[in-house]
Amino acid sequence: MPTAYAKARILVVEDDSLLAMMVVETLTENGYQVVGTASNHQDAVALTVSERPDLVIMDVRLAKGTDGVSAATDIFLTTGIAVLFASSHFDSATVERAQSAQPVGWLPKPYTVEQLLEAVAKALHEKATRGEQTQQ
Repeated sequence: MPTAYAKARILVVEDDSLLAMMVVETLTENGYQVVGTASNHQDAVALTVSERPDLVIMDVRLAKGTDGVSAATDIFLTTGIAVLFASSHFDSATVERAQSAQPVGWLPKPYTVEQLLEAVAKALHEKATRGEQTQQ
């Protein structure tokens, strides 16, 4: 799946270690550079600040009772880095609450490898489009 974004640097924030491994493997096999994984709010923010990924794939429910929406909001406000939510929790209240993070997309769980890759490509395109609009 070579795309214009294949060299993108991605952080995976997921508290299910098996799913995180699958996502990392899929992204790596398709040319993306995974800069790390995190399973809770604090680690997600710290890794985003230190690694400066192009995109963060974020679950809504995280380890240690932490919340992916608040992590995504902190990431956006601190770094301006885009978040793609990948979660089974995408009810209207959660989606509305997540708007403060200005997400570049939502990927409903469960998802296939193809859906993951398509969502990542769309999110990176959305991020690039937003960046171009901001610079004009």
